[in-house]
Amino acid sequence: MRMKLWLAVGIVATSSHAVDAQSFKTAGGLMKNCADETGAMGGQNYYICLGYIAGVADGEATAARRFQSAHGTMSPATCIPEGFVPLQIRERVVAYLEAHPEEAGTNAADVITDLFQQIYPCAGSAAR
Repeated sequence: MRMKLWLAVGIVATSSHAVDAQSFKTAGGLMKNCADETGAMGGQNYYICLGYIAGVADGEATAARRFQSAHGTMSPATCIPEGFVPLQIRERVVAYLEAHPEEAGTNAADVITDLFQQIYPCAGSAAR
């Protein structure tokens, strides 16, 4: 009986978590970090921005490898080049978010992923 109760609690907790899942960081929050010129080259916001971009790049690279492994010759949407440096895209993130303030409440990783697909499309894939 105890086991069934804990199983039921676990299912309910998992279900509500999936429904209530929110973004770790919004595009507006990332914009505040990336656009903070006072912190450039030493401030906390500067490194939060670059770290977040690096994390999304790592996630995209992992997804691309797994996609290649699962689908063989099909090409993933994003091919981030070897030696990628987050600083290379920081300015583009800021410019994009300044031009699209309506994106402020969206998931920051989605915005960065879309930018990666535009900037680093794989050969044979259609950029979004």
